[in-house]
Amino acid sequence: MYREQSSTVLDSPMNGGSAKLGASGSSSMSSNFTRMDSFNRSGSKTGSIAPKSSEYGPTVQQILETYESLRLKAQGLAKRKLRSWDGDFFCLSSFQKVSQPKEITDRLERNLRYFLLNYIVIILGMTMLSLILNPISLIIILISTFSSAFVASRPTNMVVLPGDNVISKKVALYVIAGTSTVVILVFSGALLFTSLAVSLILVCIHAVIHIGKSNYDQVANLESEV
Repeated sequence: MYREQSSTVLDSPMNGGSAKLGASGSSSMSSNFTRMDSFNRSGSKTGSIAPKSSEYGPTVQQILETYESLRLKAQGLAKRKLRSWDGDFFCLSSFQKVSQPKEITDRLERNLRYFLLNYIVIILGMTMLSLILNPISLIIILISTFSSAFVASRPTNMVVLPGDNVISKKVALYVIAGTSTVVILVFSGALLFTSLAVSLILVCIHAVIHIGKSNYDQVANLESEV
């Protein structure tokens, strides 16, 4: 009897302790699972805003960065130097006949300084338009563009030529640009020089008949402000 009671007494706290231990263990395991679940959820949320690796290769990425830098520089230059087309360059009230021969050189100098970027845009635009409208020069430009893009997209810094010859990517781009220029001059040289001559004549006519600024000081002040 005494042994049975003692065993019962001993077993009862042990059973209670094991029950408590089991309950605490299950609660700790459930809390761990809850923490892991919350961690996974937070990880999935933060993973969406984590920095991703570039979708492009290093060469293409460098080309895109260079293009973006040039675009921003050109945009800033246009804001500072490009004059208003409708409000200044093509303003009808600014066109007047030359009354004295001396005004020709004065207007040329003033307007070439003031509308320099506008004149460059017109010359380049007319030249590119004449080249694009010519089938031969258009084919040459397309071949040159695709060849340059193919060379620039190579993963390595070297380009393998037929016969296992290897040259650098920079040299290959220079060769493509030089070859394209020579071919365009050979097959479309007359058209190119004609478009350049016509655009230069139009620029000179505009510079002569446009009254421009009243004096050189205003042009100098405008140049110093930008």
